[in-house]
Amino acid sequence: MLPLNEKYCTLTATKHAFSSKVDIEIDFGQETGFEKETEIVKEFTSIVDALNYLATRGWELAGSYNTGRPMESWHIMRRKA
Repeated sequence: MLPLNEKYCTLTATKHAFSSKVDIEIDFGQETGFEKETEIVKEFTSIVDALNYLATRGWELAGSYNTGRPMESWHIMRRKA
């Protein structure tokens, strides 16, 4: 069970081959309260843009890892509820 005062989300970044473009997907989970935040997520040009976007909304990077897929990385974000 998660502490009541923390929430988590994942940011998945998939790079395009032979391009500087990146696809960003942010998963806030199924818990209510994030619907509005999910709606305002836009297309980002880099992973750093997406991380900075979440940082301005109170999220901090809790950890990052690669999935084994060469062009994909995952970033776990955390914020106080």
